[in-house]
Amino acid sequence: MSDSGGGSLEWPHALSRHRDVTAVIFGYPLQAGSPKVRQNKVLWIMRLSRRGLPLHITARPLHSSHPVVKETEPADSSPGQIYPSYVNVPRAGCWRINLRWAGHSDQLALRYS
Repeated sequence: MSDSGGGSLEWPHALSRHRDVTAVIFGYPLQAGSPKVRQNKVLWIMRLSRRGLPLHITARPLHSSHPVVKETEPADSSPGQIYPSYVNVPRAGCWRINLRWAGHSDQLALRYS
């Protein structure tokens, strides 16, 4: 993708373990807690069909089982296989994000400051 100036336009992003999901990060860097100035918007782009079913997101600190943050996003966005979301976590660090949708699953890690 190019911007109007002919240069490259890149968004911060992360690829999932199986490369079935790209997480495009808006408002980078992601912020722990309840951000007041901007929100932690993540656009999930799925390689595999969502078949009109919701995305279930479960987030945990990378080396801990607690706390757990859960979100469910409806399959009501277009174009294509996307789910926009706001994933807020209570503390800074690296978070393991587990994703489940339409019989598929994958995971990735996101850093919150």
